[in-house]
Amino acid sequence: MPGAPEEAQGDSVMRIRTGLHRRPAYVAAALYLLWLTACSGGGANPTAGAGAGVPVIGPPGTMLEKAGPYEVLRVIDGDSLAVDRGPGGGPTFLRLAGVEAPEDGAGGRCYGSQATAEARRLLDGQVVRIVADPNGELVDRNGRLIVYVWLDSGRMLNHLMLENGFVREHRYDGVPSVYWETFGTAEERARKAQRGLWSPDTCSGNTARPVEGVRRG
Repeated sequence: MPGAPEEAQGDSVMRIRTGLHRRPAYVAAALYLLWLTACSGGGANPTAGAGAGVPVIGPPGTMLEKAGPYEVLRVIDGDSLAVDRGPGGGPTFLRLAGVEAPEDGAGGRCYGSQATAEARRLLDGQVVRIVADPNGELVDRNGRLIVYVWLDSGRMLNHLMLENGFVREHRYDGVPSVYWETFGTAEERARKAQRGLWSPDTCSGNTARPVEGVRRG
């Protein structure tokens, strides 16, 4: 069980004592994000308050810098987007770590279009910073980087979408994200408050339902 986060002195980035072990996926993620940071001209973290109490965490005794800032090029759906990583880099596709939105578009599922609309509301015209999950994989089957995304406001997008009922907690390939406890608590709060996809007027938590016949709350 991960321990309680401990705020680093004089910095918004926090340390955490955990039982995590350094994994090859984390090493690859760290190197790749350092390279992205170099391409963007620096990885300074000027935002205060890491996501309303959600810390930036890594293996025991480490702190992770957020890579970026990166301009958001477009939102694909409720849990994926494309960012510009700098001159000559082209778009980089991102997948939100630790959460999953209902499918949108053709064959869409209950609350998929609402999740996409909320992601667009939060991300259109914005810049973001990203951190890979040291507890999981770096890239998904579609070639997207699996990351935590911080908005310019200092809020973590993954957590914000979860606590407002637009996505559900998700374990990619069955591996819990490094934030699984925090995310589980946020999901439970959204469920009890019947927010978003948890409302009886929308999906009642059943996001496997097709869009047809579902009220759009």
